[in-house]
Amino acid sequence: MIAIIGVLVALLLPAIQAAREAARRATCQNNLRQVALALIGHEDVHKQFPMGVRAQYRQGISWWIEILPFIEEEKLYEQYDGRGRDSGYLLAHQKNAELVDELVISALRCPSSPIPPLYDVYSRQVMMPSYVGISGASSHDGFPESRVNTCCVPKPDGEISGGGILVPNKEIKRKQLFDGASKTIFVGESSDFAIDKSGAVQRIDGGFASGWVTGTSAEGTPPNYEVGTNKPRPCWNITTVRYSPNTRDYELPGIFLHGANNPLLSPHPSGVHAAFADGAVQFIEDDIDLLALKRLSTRDDGGK
Repeated sequence: MIAIIGVLVALLLPAIQAAREAARRATCQNNLRQVALALIGHEDVHKQFPMGVRAQYRQGISWWIEILPFIEEEKLYEQYDGRGRDSGYLLAHQKNAELVDELVISALRCPSSPIPPLYDVYSRQVMMPSYVGISGASSHDGFPESRVNTCCVPKPDGEISGGGILVPNKEIKRKQLFDGASKTIFVGESSDFAIDKSGAVQRIDGGFASGWVTGTSAEGTPPNYEVGTNKPRPCWNITTVRYSPNTRDYELPGIFLHGANNPLLSPHPSGVHAAFADGAVQFIEDDIDLLALKRLSTRDDGGK
């Protein structure tokens, strides 16, 4: 009898695990849809999407702060100083640091992610989101994109684009989505690890290692990003698409803990979720044509 029960458990366990993952995946998809609708709501109210990142002397805020009122976090938005000096730099802005310490916002989290939701930032436990804004696509692999700059220290072998929706230091309007909202991605998953040459896992999720609130200290929008410096400073919570989904090689150019070209990653088998500017959430397969993915990450490529 015990042997029979053991066999039954062995047969049922994969089905149970698959059902649980399906439920987690559905929650992830719903969270992304909520984020997409929040961005659309922001555009409806303010007539423009938020900046992907906003520059201040030692880090301004990310787009996450701007959509708080649209994900039922109005009180936090009112309390958070998003325009003051160093508003995204939690070491310098103690009030903001206290507000986000140990705070986990469920809409920013994929339940399938193996990455811990909180990380120590200047002795505060700060959330690292499972999703990342798309600032556009790189010019590599024959993609015709001129709105790019080399980026960012301490590993300046990446490329940051201003051709998407959530770009540095500039608000994009709906009318600028010449390809159409249904053909433009503005948020994707960043919910799993990369792997370095030793086989160890490395974090490259969008907010790591400063947090979901952090934007940038760098001025300008590509192709005029950090003009006049050979040490361009990084952005957090946005990425420029250069690689296929679930490219996990940590040694590739532009991939780093706050690399300009950190790929979309997920623990879901064979792909990642991505939110489009019409509010739809689609599952992007790992084997999608890279140029097709770059076109979807660009607001006005004309579908070429």
